[in-house]
Amino acid sequence: MSRSDGGCASGLRSMAVLVFAWAGWFASGFGRSLELAWLAALTLVVVFALTRERGRRAAPVLAFFGAAVAFAAYAAAPIPRSPVVSLVRIAAFGAAWLTTFPSDASAGVIRRVAARLVVALTTLVIVLGAAERLGADRLGERAVAIRPLDVDGPPDALQPDAELELRFVAGFRGCFDYPEFRSEPFETNADGFRDDPWPTTFSEGERRVLIVGDSMAAGWGVERRESFPALLARELEASNARIFNASVPSYGPRHERLLLERLWERVRPALVIATFYDGNDVGDVWRHFNVSRSRGITHLRPPSDALAPEERIAYVPDPRAPPLWSPRYWISYSRVCRRVVLELSGRYPWLGLRSPARPYSRDFLRSMRREPDAEIRDALRLSSASLIAMRDFARAHGARFCVVRIPAKIQVEPASLAQVFDELDANADEFDVSNPGARILADCAAASVDALDVFDALGAVDAASPANYFAEAHLNRAGHRRVATELGRFLRDGDRLR
Repeated sequence: MSRSDGGCASGLRSMAVLVFAWAGWFASGFGRSLELAWLAALTLVVVFALTRERGRRAAPVLAFFGAAVAFAAYAAAPIPRSPVVSLVRIAAFGAAWLTTFPSDASAGVIRRVAARLVVALTTLVIVLGAAERLGADRLGERAVAIRPLDVDGPPDALQPDAELELRFVAGFRGCFDYPEFRSEPFETNADGFRDDPWPTTFSEGERRVLIVGDSMAAGWGVERRESFPALLARELEASNARIFNASVPSYGPRHERLLLERLWERVRPALVIATFYDGNDVGDVWRHFNVSRSRGITHLRPPSDALAPEERIAYVPDPRAPPLWSPRYWISYSRVCRRVVLELSGRYPWLGLRSPARPYSRDFLRSMRREPDAEIRDALRLSSASLIAMRDFARAHGARFCVVRIPAKIQVEPASLAQVFDELDANADEFDVSNPGARILADCAAASVDALDVFDALGAVDAASPANYFAEAHLNRAGHRRVATELGRFLRDGDRLR
């Protein structure tokens, strides 16, 4: 090979490595300006080296060094929730290695072995990246995923509703499709709820109890007979009570108020129980309010509308991602890795594997602040107003009404809460673990709305008492039993079924 050909090949390899350096640095947390400055400086160094006789051999190494620095900087502070991007960077670094240090017959044993290892690793990374990208819809990422069992039946358990956003499909048959609870059956009755068939006629003296709530009351992750409404029905058998569970995931107090009015003539209950779940009901209420405004259903303008965007919303930081070399990064953000860990942890608990879950949302964290922002204050007012409106509606129709406050996982599990604050690098003093439920209960007390708080009951966990939540945040079987026990005692002791 001539000297000019060698210089050309060296230059091509250098430019290839620069491309890989760009891929390794792209979208990193250091920002676009530093990314461009780094690439420009690296290009100048390589071009300068190529103009020198001795620098032509060193140019690819210089370019590879730049790619290595870019990759190391990203690996130490990767982008959260972006496993595919991280896998692309690893593959780019492996390709940069192979481009800079090509393996041929004249290469030493160590270089040939290293090249083969890099090829194997890069191939594995590409396969994982493809699995992440192409298999996202089949990996049970959402806890609300339900797989239909009837080939000719409806493909989804939920369908759109102009007023309520979503409602269950009547007569649906399926099962949960989430690693923690994948085989539990899921069926809806002819009225479109996860409950026993509702009778068309009622027995004389029967006390009908209507429960309206979200996925917590619908028994997400457990069999229907293991949900607290079904357990409550068994607890109240001696009271001649009949439970009607009309709970639907993603519902909040605004949805429940509309649903109560829609179902009144169908059930005509003697008692209405509405659940308030701290984990997402505030966000569900605010979402439904904004959807109703966009559809012209309501024209109410809350006080936060008069404020600038930066004055309406309190900033909640993104969770701090672990470094790429930490298994926690891949278990946290990779669907493939998380699925593998959940499968292995369920079948082989002695391995000690655990999938770190993030059982919280930004709206929930905002509502936990001691001083909530303007939008959250509006959402809390809308939530309380909806619960009070349900009480007034039930009372006007001769029925009793009560609220059951269900706390979120991180509120009653100190270790989960500490992990959240650590990930967000947040100041714990800015938050109150009792919120937003404590504010809702205070509003209910001020309006003389009957309420039960199961915060302490779900937080009573020790060596003899199992945890009450799944890792993904819904109540598990133990949690449903506790809520049913507390609610049954509350109804009996207060003679609320008369």
